Amino acid sequence: MELENMHEKNILAHFVDEGNAVLEPGGTQPSKAHFIHDSHYKIDSVHDFPKIPNQDWTVQYPAFKIS
Repeated sequence: MELENMHEKNILAHFVDEGNAVLEPGGTQPSKAHFIHDSHYKIDSVHDFPKIPNQDWTVQYPAFKIS
């Protein structure tokens, strides 16, 4: 999977832990998860970490951190 082939889809996906929806900090709404599409392999992935407002999904993805 290459970064240039991946993009976030505008699809609602809830972040869950052990099958239970994780609520937004201090809120009553479920946290949203990143829904990523790989155009090369034609697969979708719902990532296992919550979205952080105003932060691109690649910031949280360890495989894309540049040293």
